[in-house]
Amino acid sequence: MIKIFHYLLVTGGLLAVLSACAPDPAPAFKAWSAEERAETQIKLGFSYLQRDQLDVARESFNTAIEVDPKSSEAYHGLGLVEAKLLNLKQALNHLKQSVDLDRKNIAAVSDYAVMLCQDGAARTGVNVLERNVKEFDRLATRLAFARCYEADNQIDNAIVFYKDVLELNPNSTQALLSLGRLYYDRKNYLSASAFLQRYFYTNTISSDALLLAANVEQMLDNPEERDYYTQLLWSRYPRSKEAIEARELYSQ
Repeated sequence: MIKIFHYLLVTGGLLAVLSACAPDPAPAFKAWSAEERAETQIKLGFSYLQRDQLDVARESFNTAIEVDPKSSEAYHGLGLVEAKLLNLKQALNHLKQSVDLDRKNIAAVSDYAVMLCQDGAARTGVNVLERNVKEFDRLATRLAFARCYEADNQIDNAIVFYKDVLELNPNSTQALLSLGRLYYDRKNYLSASAFLQRYFYTNTISSDALLLAANVEQMLDNPEERDYYTQLLWSRYPRSKEAIEARELYSQ
């Protein structure tokens, strides 16, 4: 009887040790929700979009929409894909759908407004922004306001927002070049020159910026600076329309 009791103690101890060492049972499988599956496809889509893998990005966004037909972010991404492919009508339709689904999706609101303004519907684009955006902490939002106000010929407002862009990003080439052009149009040539100098200090160069700089220096009666910009324009962009215009204006 003592032997049997001893045997039970030993085997009981072994069972306790084995139980302690045994792995926990596998957790029950939990299927992803439709929202989680859609979100995964959206993240993939934007990743592909950033790498200009547009066909794959479009497929990911379409898959997200199949899973969640009310996904504002998926329609936003799809709109950006079509915009990059220059399918502008489709891009506008997708971006409008994105905004209609979620007017708090400020990134989509901004992109939709800018596309409207570029497509000749500046007043509509401005209205989209003014109705839906109440805070201006995003760089893209400030830039959207600036571009749409400029397109709608609200130049004072455009200048204010381009300067707001520079508060967040002092090296924003779009804001610097646009301010240079707007001040040139207002015949404020010193300010135009200052913004263009800042633009070139970002190590950015373009044919339209070089022609604008040449025109500014011409108005400031700085022929040496003007010739510097025209020579650079002719060497870098010899066949551009800006180079042709500069030859008509400044060739001796």
